[in-house]
Amino acid sequence: MSPTVSRRQPLRRAANTLAGVQTAASATTSVDAGMRASFLSILLDFRDHYGISTVFITHDLSTAEYLGDEIIVLYQGRIAERGPTRSVLRTPLHPYTQLLMNSIPVPDPTCRWADELPQGVDIGAEVTTERDRCLYAPRCAMATVECTSKAPELLRVEIIADDTHHEVACWHSGTWRQR
Repeated sequence: MSPTVSRRQPLRRAANTLAGVQTAASATTSVDAGMRASFLSILLDFRDHYGISTVFITHDLSTAEYLGDEIIVLYQGRIAERGPTRSVLRTPLHPYTQLLMNSIPVPDPTCRWADELPQGVDIGAEVTTERDRCLYAPRCAMATVECTSKAPELLRVEIIADDTHHEVACWHSGTWRQR
């Protein structure tokens, strides 16, 4: 048995005892590319062969896109956006999801990152603990009085380009779609 196969055997045996859902929090952080690929392969095997779902908690949106069917983007523990993974990452509607997507480095030496954040975004703004308003408002370029006086609810937004929908907690999600 190869070392890779022998490492997978205990994990596959464990899959037989799981109740259908497993959690993996920051599971690919600080591991080399080979181990990361092997781990993700095992998670996909669990899904495809054993019907086991994984709640994958990560800051790595590339891995989330590779692994996930659905994604929930959280900001300070509150849902900012959720929906089909590829749709949310290709057409992000919440300004926080937009900022996350814009922060992914492009592996092209001729491509430069912007020297500045989008106009009006303040990452140094104090984090709010007031739960009766939009938690992202102090850092958001689109924030209005409505954002600071009432917390947005998750609203269903149809995405015509890929015939799907997201849910987004933003009073101005239609404005962000234009980016």
